[in-house]
Amino acid sequence: MILDELLGEKTNTNESDIYILIERYIQTQNIKLNTKIQYKNLTQKLKQFFGSKQILITSIDKETILKFDIWISSKKYNESYIKEIYRCLNAILNFAIDLDLIGKNVLAQTKVKSKHKPTNKKLAITSDQIILLHDYYLKLIGYNFGYYNPEFSYSLKNKATVLALFLFSYSAQGLAFVDIAKLQLSDVKTIKKQNDDYNSEDRYIDYIQIDTSRSKTQKTLSIVIRNGVYDLFHAVITPFLESAKSRDGYLFPIYQNIEYIFKNDTEEDRHKLLKAAETYINLHLKKIVKEADAYDEENCKKYQKEKIDMLPEKLTFHLARHSFATLTLSKGVSIESVSKMLGHTNIKTTQIYVRITDSKISHDMAAFAGKMKDMETQLTVNP
Repeated sequence: MILDELLGEKTNTNESDIYILIERYIQTQNIKLNTKIQYKNLTQKLKQFFGSKQILITSIDKETILKFDIWISSKKYNESYIKEIYRCLNAILNFAIDLDLIGKNVLAQTKVKSKHKPTNKKLAITSDQIILLHDYYLKLIGYNFGYYNPEFSYSLKNKATVLALFLFSYSAQGLAFVDIAKLQLSDVKTIKKQNDDYNSEDRYIDYIQIDTSRSKTQKTLSIVIRNGVYDLFHAVITPFLESAKSRDGYLFPIYQNIEYIFKNDTEEDRHKLLKAAETYINLHLKKIVKEADAYDEENCKKYQKEKIDMLPEKLTFHLARHSFATLTLSKGVSIESVSKMLGHTNIKTTQIYVRITDSKISHDMAAFAGKMKDMETQLTVNP
């Protein structure tokens, strides 16, 4: 500092202040409102931990990170929220490195609780598990040859609606929750296409076309889904198409929900509602998983069929997107096509799902080899 003053190059401590640095990051980076809110949450948590005094980015060392980890772990925050805080802090430290304010990222070099660490691991469920969830959904709505009780479609506070939203996301190319929430009846149209199967009695096939865009990347999407009476998607979309007019044209009861009233109807207000709604959905998906597994077990005993693998306990809404991507790639669809369907701007993002598919193939092959070995053993014992 003395040398800097002698040379007339006194360091501006304001630009090293972490709160000013976070604001600078928000202003200079092209980030969406929900991401800005996450960085404001980081500021809030740091002020609760440090106080409102000036905190220089250079003063944050391993010891500080460990103390912060103990503090934030003692709070009753869910794990996804803590991961968001660490992800934002990690980005700010990298930003400070780019500005030559610090030389290294101390968070990356510090062992915080492993369950807090952001991870790129993406889970997926199988097509059999998707069919199980769909069958259970039909049971919930009392579906019988095209007839069902439509009352559930008017409220988000119904597990049939929760499950329908998950199945819709999977069917609609893994459409994200924020993009599903904004869908209007005017975004959806029914089209007919000529049937290529000349042996079929049906000359034309019904489809649903959804024209929208991804909020995250602004990429336009045109989603076309087969929607015949006996197609899986039909029972998912039809109740909401029929009740949309009661929601001012919104396809699903998320924004237009009688249990929630906007204070100012601002973008931030809507973001808070979406976060609350998705948290609510994820909580109910965990209950649905147990019920669907019990339903499958009951059917296995009743019809003497093989039980499907148990659904993951921590089934989340976003898993519908991961499952669509993974299953589509595993069926041989090119990574370029899947990337376009997901609305990714960078194909590297889609490559994460390729690793999942390769990993699953290796796992399945190992399981198959194990079964073959058991069969060989049985043949040896019982020649």
